[in-house]
Amino acid sequence: MAAGEAELVTTSRTDHTNWTAAGSDASAQKTYTSIKAALKNLQSQRNVEIFLQGSYANATNIRADSDVDVVVMTKVTFRGSTTRLGPTQKARYEALPASSYQISDLRSEVHAALTAYYGSARVHSKNKCIKVDKRDGYVDADVVPCIQYRWYPYSDSDIYHDFVEGISIKPLAGQPITNFPKQHIANGHTKNNACSGNYKKTVRQLKRLRNRAVDEGRLDRGLSPGYLLECMTFNAPADRFVTNDTDRLEEVLLWLKFANKPAFVSCDEIHKLFIDDPGDFAPSRGQVIADALWETF
Repeated sequence: MAAGEAELVTTSRTDHTNWTAAGSDASAQKTYTSIKAALKNLQSQRNVEIFLQGSYANATNIRADSDVDVVVMTKVTFRGSTTRLGPTQKARYEALPASSYQISDLRSEVHAALTAYYGSARVHSKNKCIKVDKRDGYVDADVVPCIQYRWYPYSDSDIYHDFVEGISIKPLAGQPITNFPKQHIANGHTKNNACSGNYKKTVRQLKRLRNRAVDEGRLDRGLSPGYLLECMTFNAPADRFVTNDTDRLEEVLLWLKFANKPAFVSCDEIHKLFIDDPGDFAPSRGQVIADALWETF
């Protein structure tokens, strides 16, 4: 515990052991398998990769997580970040021919395939995704059509091989959104190992604490999505993730309360969480969340 935190230690604490367990992912896995079956033909025709993102992919899901995010990424075309490229590689990138296949084409084909498989009553077009309504034994699915995004880290990065792979989403309204779900997943595994398996447990604890804070009126519903909580927790130092479940939750909460929010990185370690993350989160929002969680603890 750091200096300045001691006066905030609670005098009466409840056991938070049962808050660490992951929610069942059987229904989510069935839903994911079903979505892949619906898009099987499109997968081969358009060089599409289908994978999970979000809490189920990151193993930070709790029972209250009620939908599954399925990425449908085509590699027929791609977008790239040229800001770090030197003149030679940037010129090579800018000389690439324009693709005749656009993300809007992929979205139309995904929507058509899902409608043919599930029926129009269960398939709904949303701003960033296509939603497939659940049925018994399954969960809702947010299907995200996107193209490959290539983040080039060096001035001499080869535009075809030397990149970090992300996804580029084009909402129906608004500017393109860039995410790095594979980096998020990989970094989460690394963090969990560095914390002796306690990082993901703590994310699940914080989600349940968040739900309690909302129920008790300390936090507005929707202010602290799971993604934001996970990224905030990702920034806590490894030595805060002690073995005892209640002690660990306290240690992480105290760190979050006093930490410098503008310095936080997103789980992909490419974005700054409160500066340029696509979620457009303000540092003040992070502080409101940290304060409410501490008060609820």
